[in-house]
Amino acid sequence: MSANSNRVSKWRLRKKERLLEAFGNCCGICGYDKCKSALEFHHLDPTQKEFTISTTDSSGKGWKQIVSEIEKCVLLCANCHREVHSGVTQIPDGITRFDRKWVDYSEVDVQNSCPVCGESKSASNGYCSTTCRSSALARHDWDKFDIEEMLKVKTRAEVATIIGCTVPGLDRYRRLGNK
Repeated sequence: MSANSNRVSKWRLRKKERLLEAFGNCCGICGYDKCKSALEFHHLDPTQKEFTISTTDSSGKGWKQIVSEIEKCVLLCANCHREVHSGVTQIPDGITRFDRKWVDYSEVDVQNSCPVCGESKSASNGYCSTTCRSSALARHDWDKFDIEEMLKVKTRAEVATIIGCTVPGLDRYRRLGNK
């Protein structure tokens, strides 16, 4: 899993945990709280529904948009949710609603240094600026290496490391670049 995928997965998990906490971590009707994945969000007025909360994982919705939508919902367990939709159970008047103390959310921005210039940058970014990114991705001076000679005594990975490229980059150069 890439660093970006890992970061997105962690955000999704934190988002779900935060939303559940904002509703008291239990079903608003029966109080069920044993399995977090059995808790679902129910829109009180389906005509006001702009998007499904569960689709925010793939839609790229920000926290403010999610909060705006979640304020139209209540938290129910899967059983109560099905009973509400089938008309067997009614949502009580005093059901727990979204706790507004959860509206503001600021994620701690972890910092580290840019591999090119050493400036401070967000850990989620590879470089501090497009200038540093461009210089890091600068073209290699292939002519100063005798790649075929190097490959007689070293592995492709070792040669790629010496040149400062990847093994696929080395293979691509050998296939296309020296023609």
